[in-house]
Amino acid sequence: MEKSSTIQQKVAATTASVLTNANQKAEETHQILDQEAANTLSRGNGGNQHRELVISIKEMAVESGLELPPSSNECCIYRIPTHLRKLNEEAYTPQVISIGPFHHDSKRLEPMKKLKLKYFQRFLRRIENFNVLDILVNDIKVQEKRVRECYAETINLSSDNFVKLILVDGSFLIEFFYNILSSQGSDGVVRENRTLLNPISWPAFKLDLQLLENQLPFFVLEILFSHARLANYRLHSFSSLAIYFFEVTHGQKLPQNLAANARHIVDLVRALRVPSPRKLLSTHESNDLASANHLYSASQLDEAGVKFKTTLCY
Repeated sequence: MEKSSTIQQKVAATTASVLTNANQKAEETHQILDQEAANTLSRGNGGNQHRELVISIKEMAVESGLELPPSSNECCIYRIPTHLRKLNEEAYTPQVISIGPFHHDSKRLEPMKKLKLKYFQRFLRRIENFNVLDILVNDIKVQEKRVRECYAETINLSSDNFVKLILVDGSFLIEFFYNILSSQGSDGVVRENRTLLNPISWPAFKLDLQLLENQLPFFVLEILFSHARLANYRLHSFSSLAIYFFEVTHGQKLPQNLAANARHIVDLVRALRVPSPRKLLSTHESNDLASANHLYSASQLDEAGVKFKTTLCY
C-alpha cells in the first residue's frame, strides 16, 4: 500500500508539474499575442493621427497637376525667365498696351482699353452684320483649346471671357495695322488716343507689340482676318497685313514668304531681323550653299575682334 501510495504521489506531482509548465507557456503565448495586438493598434492609431496630413498631401499633388498646362506642340508663347526679367523689368513688360492674356488685367495698361474697344466697334461695322459675329464666336470656341495650348501656363479666364479677349485684342491688331497702311503713317492712329500723343508712348507702344508675353497666335488672327473684308486686294491674310505694316514702319521691302512659319508677331520680327544665310546671298551665290561658309556667327565675329554696338530698334 505504501509503495502504491508513493507511486500515485509521484504521478500526481509529475502531472501537476506538466500542467504548471503548460499554463506558463499558455500565459507567455497570450502575452506575446497581446503585445503584437497592442503594436498593431498603435500603428493604426498613428495612421489615424496622420490621416489629415496624408489627405492634404494628396490634394496638393492633384492641385499642382491641374495647374500645369498639358504638353503640346502648339506652345509658343512664354513668360520671360525671372533671371532675365530682373536685368531689365521694363524691357520685357508692356508699357502701354496689353495683347493676349498674360497682362490683360494690368491696371496701368487700362487707358488703352478704350482704344481697343473703339477699334473693335470698327471691326464689327466692317463685318456689317452680327450673324458673322456669331460665326466668329463659334469658330473661336472651336479653336479655344488650341489657343490656350499656345501659352506656356494655364490661362485663368473663363471660356467666355477668353473668347472676348481674343475678339477685342485680335480685331484691334487688324484694325490698327490696316489704319497705319491706309494712311501710310501713324499720325491718324496717334491722334485717336491721348496716351499715344506722348512722344515717348508711341515708340513704347510699337515695342509692346513685339514682346513675347504680349502675343496672340497667328492662326486665330487669321480666323478673324478672314471675316474682316479689308478693301485691299494685296492683303490676303493677317500675315501679309503684318508684313506690309513692318514694311511701312521699317521703310524696306520684305519678301511675302517671310511669315511662312511665323507663329506670332515675335516670330515674324525675328525672321525680319535675322534673315537666313541664303537670303543674304546674291542670286548667283544662293545657287551654291557652300559659298555661305563666309557668313560667320556673332561669337566668331566677336572673337575676331569685331566690335558690336547696341541700338534701340522700333
